[in-house]
Formats: sequence, C-alpha cells, structure tokens
Amino acid sequence: MGSREKKLANKHEQDVANWWPEASTTISSGNKFEKLDVQTKRDNTHWRFLIECKETQKLSYNIKKELWEYINNRAYERSSEMRPCLALRFNSPNIDKEPVEHEVPVGKIKVLQDLAIVDLHDLIELVNEIKYLRKKVNNGNFG
Repeated sequence: MGSREKKLANKHEQDVANWWPEASTTISSGNKFEKLDVQTKRDNTHWRFLIECKETQKLSYNIKKELWEYINNRAYERSSEMRPCLALRFNSPNIDKEPVEHEVPVGKIKVLQDLAIVDLHDLIELVNEIKYLRKKVNNGNFG
C-alpha cells in the first residue's frame, strides 16, 4: 500500500472511530497481530462492534467470504458482546478531468458513500431491540 492509500485508509479508520461513541482505532491495525481497525468500548451490552475498514476510489469493491469469516471469528473470539462489521468507504476518483487530467490531493478527495456491512441476523436483532425500546418509551416505561 502506497502512502496515498495509507493516508486515505487512516482517515477512514479515524472517521469511524470519531463517529462511534467511545470507539478507538486499533494500534498497528493491518499488521500480523491484529488486522481489524476500530473497536467499540465495552459497555456490558451485546452491541459492541469490531470493525474492519476498507476504502476504495473504484466503482466497486469485492468482498470475499474469507474476509467476512476473519472479521466474524475475531469478533466472537474476543467477546460474546462483540459483533462483526465491515465499514466500506467509496471515495471520489483519483483523477480530476477538468481542465487537465491530474491527481487530486488527498485532502480534496470527497467521500461518496460510507456503508456498514453487518450480519443480517444481527441487524434484525438490533431493529427488534430498537422497536422494543421505542415501545417502552412510548408507554412511559423507561426505568
């Protein structure tokens, strides 16, 4: 990975960690010891995510089964509270065609889309939990 790609990857990891309440980037993510990038703080709930961040300036991104299995296995090896997540960012293309084709500086590359990929069963469980909590709040039972 070149320095340009590393800067974009680091920015993505830092953005995800900053947006998530009490999350932190993994020190030396990508090395042989730990490849996952962001982890959320333990709060004694079962909604703690271990997040792998990927970014691209291409129009598509291939997700291999082995990547998802790695994220999934590492999350559940760490804690029964943890859930696997893949954060995928599509950045604007690397070249600007007006007026002359040239490389866009890293700081001017725009984020086109940020996606979170989670297990469908986790998503369904999360939606059901939100419905349950909303029902409690609407009924005045939030204690």
